[in-house]
Amino acid sequence: MSRTTSPPNRRGRPRSVALAAGALFLAAAGTGTALNGTAAAAPAAGCQVDYQVQNQWGSGFTTAVTVTNTGAALNSWTVEWEFAGDQRVTQGWNANVTQSGAQVTATNPSWGGTLSAGASASFGFNATYSGSNAVPSSFSLNGVTCTADGSDPGDPGDPGDPGDPTDPPGDRVDNPYEGAQVYVNPDWSAQAAESGGEAVADQPTAVWLDRIAAIDSGSAGENTMGLADHLDAALEQGADVLQMVTYNLPGRDCAALASNGELGPEEIDRYKNEFIDPIAEILSDPKYAGLRIVNTIEIDSLPNLITNVGSRATATPECDVMLANGNYVEGVGYALATFGDIENVYNYIDIGHHGWIGWDDNFTATADLLLEASTIAGATVDDVAGFAANVANYGALTEPYFSITDSVGGTSVRQSSWVDWNRYVDIQSFSQAFR
Repeated sequence: MSRTTSPPNRRGRPRSVALAAGALFLAAAGTGTALNGTAAAAPAAGCQVDYQVQNQWGSGFTTAVTVTNTGAALNSWTVEWEFAGDQRVTQGWNANVTQSGAQVTATNPSWGGTLSAGASASFGFNATYSGSNAVPSSFSLNGVTCTADGSDPGDPGDPGDPGDPTDPPGDRVDNPYEGAQVYVNPDWSAQAAESGGEAVADQPTAVWLDRIAAIDSGSAGENTMGLADHLDAALEQGADVLQMVTYNLPGRDCAALASNGELGPEEIDRYKNEFIDPIAEILSDPKYAGLRIVNTIEIDSLPNLITNVGSRATATPECDVMLANGNYVEGVGYALATFGDIENVYNYIDIGHHGWIGWDDNFTATADLLLEASTIAGATVDDVAGFAANVANYGALTEPYFSITDSVGGTSVRQSSWVDWNRYVDIQSFSQAFR
């Protein structure tokens, strides 16, 4: 197995672990959630709250709340507000939401207490109302009142500063999607419109690089635009973010074999020299420095080495080969290191989804393998901007009807045939657990 050493004078940047999840990568909808690593608790100095009524009908509504900590890091959090009318919370998710009179209190779930400086936490709830449904006028985080623009986050040059959300797209930020216009792929848009998908044809999607030829001429199918063509088109659109997927490991898709690629199991050098390096050369062009390039690296690859090898009932000989030769891990590490040296590239490493990796015997082993891949072939954890979940499958971002701690008739929902002792019931809780 070939190895590469870290390039000299590698730049350093603070570690920022972010979350991206959704039907086709949360980024496909032009949204993202930044979640920083753990730190010691300290009093909050300020906060921002985004309160969005997502759906409303005659007697009820659904709301999503995102709180951003603009102060010191916390290892637990409580958000409070007071309703102006007769709104009553009936159900919450991704937080413990309770109400006494008009006063509502949302505390962190057991798996999501850490809230670092500049980090955000999101939760939601259903409620009833009559008459008007006014948005609460004031919120607090751990007893500190939040302002419309948050308290002073500090000098942008200070260590740990979350950055100004109005920073130009070329500046490195914790969350590349915040305030950003996301590139709409013309290849995909035209095909969607021609196939009866006019309603979604203008939605952002990722540019897939799934073979060497795709770098210059587009991925398989009717796509014709190469990577540089897409980057140029993104500049013409005035986009801030371009999303891409690099997907061409040796022995790709060793389990399902539905999308196995062009490279044989031992062709790691071709992967590096003919696939990763040419992509990096294009992304390094100074004219693209103002774009935030979000790159999802090798979907499904590392999770396959957990569940589809050895004595597992789902094991395949192909996955056993890739585990033994180490080329999935080596390839992911090389991609992280190579793209990580480009200041405006944000690498998201794939973690599968909760219905695959959520069980205890899969989760810890996956986390260990992610760390191994992030510290090999010249890579460091600083080259990982975050995780991509649910890219190749579909699961609920947040489960609105029950939580993993619920019981029905005295029996835990974990014992149900649907959950089957999994610790996660949606993509967001699963992804946050990797922080």
